[in-house]
Amino acid sequence: MGVNLSIKNVPVELAEAIKAKASANHRSLQGELMAMLTANVGTFGPRPTAHSPSALASRSAIEAQPRTQSLEEIDAALRKLFPIVKQLPPGESSVEIVRRMRDELDARDARLASAQMKAPQAREQPTTAKKVTGHKS
Repeated sequence: MGVNLSIKNVPVELAEAIKAKASANHRSLQGELMAMLTANVGTFGPRPTAHSPSALASRSAIEAQPRTQSLEEIDAALRKLFPIVKQLPPGESSVEIVRRMRDELDARDARLASAQMKAPQAREQPTTAKKVTGHKS
């Protein structure tokens, strides 16, 4: 058997927002409130706090690890965690990628500048339109 809870003096804007969320999620107001409580508190009790035993144990394990690692050590640890990485070929370095992108942009800018330089010359050339004269009959 569950417990009935009551919340008094809920601001109108908040109540309307919860009703809108319930409607968007195809739930009743009761169902939406239960989902919100479950998501924020959990179904089996409160979330661990920063001082709970499980959080302290996790923090101790993290603090026990060395704080500085070389890139090679980080790479080795990641490859150990994610074995599929071993199968991947080495990729381009970020320096190579940025350099290639800059070269492509420079080439594009040069093409655009060249096209703009040719465009005014094309407009300045005289046209060779034939003059149409009328015939006398």
